[in-house]
Amino acid sequence: MPKRPDNQAWRYWRTVAGAAATIYLPFGWTPAKAAAKWKVGFSQCTTLEPWRVQFNKDIQAEAKNHPDVDLIITDGQDKTQKQVADCENLVVQQVNVLLISPKESAGLTGVVEKAIDAKIPVIVLDRNVDTKRITQFIGGDNVAKWHERTAIRHHAGHIRGLSSAWPNA
Repeated sequence: MPKRPDNQAWRYWRTVAGAAATIYLPFGWTPAKAAAKWKVGFSQCTTLEPWRVQFNKDIQAEAKNHPDVDLIITDGQDKTQKQVADCENLVVQQVNVLLISPKESAGLTGVVEKAIDAKIPVIVLDRNVDTKRITQFIGGDNVAKWHERTAIRHHAGHIRGLSSAWPNA
């Protein structure tokens, strides 16, 4: 079972969850469909990691503070194809904004582009996708953090996740 992130990382991701739940609309933008409630779709790549489960709980708690928000969370079950299907479904539901934490960058780019073409703002969390057309990216710079930590501790080493899922791809 993965360890819980350190306190600094934990505070960071709780802040991200709160920021993601607070919708920012660019000047002059209007939603694709006027609705009594804002439909916020959140495509989570997996719930196998405890911090992602907590992320979902935090964003649900924040959404409860906004009665005009209808939050829809999907679980990609750690499968790119499932997450693509989830996002396609959220586009069909005409969500007012799509939050997405991609399993991998390249695999989710196409469906993100479809959402953008449907005039749905897309906020990408944690890992980026291979397009510059997104509304906002919220995530850490893990490469800079690694350099900062190794310079301070004088350690050498490199931890790498999925090669197709760089945070700043």
